Amino acid sequence: MPKDQTLLIDGDILVYRTAAALETPIEWEEDFWTLHTDLKAAKDSIHQQVEELQDTLKSISIVVALGHPSGVLFRKQLCPSYKENRKGTRKPIGLLPLREWVRMEYSASSISRLEADDVLGLLQKTDGSTIICSIDKDLRQIPGLHWNLDKGTEEGITEVTPEMGSYMHLYQTLIGDTSDGYPGLPGCGPKTAEKILTVPTWEAVVAAYQKAGSNATEALLQARLAYILRAGDYNLDNKTVKLWQPPTV
Repeated sequence: MPKDQTLLIDGDILVYRTAAALETPIEWEEDFWTLHTDLKAAKDSIHQQVEELQDTLKSISIVVALGHPSGVLFRKQLCPSYKENRKGTRKPIGLLPLREWVRMEYSASSISRLEADDVLGLLQKTDGSTIICSIDKDLRQIPGLHWNLDKGTEEGITEVTPEMGSYMHLYQTLIGDTSDGYPGLPGCGPKTAEKILTVPTWEAVVAAYQKAGSNATEALLQARLAYILRAGDYNLDNKTVKLWQPPTV
């Protein structure tokens, strides 16, 4: 295993959690409250978190991934309701300027039409030379090494095999993700998904959709929304995405 692995850091998670944690309520007088944030403290916190991560994992090289600032997502073009449920939700104070600072400070990697998850998936290697650092369960589709940002020791490193990654993708296709606004198979929770995936094949997923009164076309849409891109799935020249296709027998 390489000595100096490149840490692929989920910048969207890092920025959001830092901004949220440093919001401070102040009561200026009776019944008059405001929220404020100290952006310098937030920047210092980001520096500290990145340095601690490098120290824990004994790595110098890092890449911070952020969603593209345009906000134009290929998944939203597939499904207009994708992430519509987040509209109107209050964002932490200081989130946008902190994100832009991280973009400049760490020369963050962003790719047109992609979310940070996809950038991490595209950069991940399976030879042990990179480690995805996030708390996002969706990224467990991506083969290779992973580090949970909520862990505190090197034992937090886990390896996702191609088989595990494929299973997780089919699992997400079934259960969906309400936070991202795609439903998966209506009425299918974790236990039902596990039963369906006793034999983890695409055919089993399609059969479950059909049994529920849906069809293979809807199953494919949900699979494409759930799928995190990986190496070879994006053309940088023409900015096009290679959509997920069911495996051929």
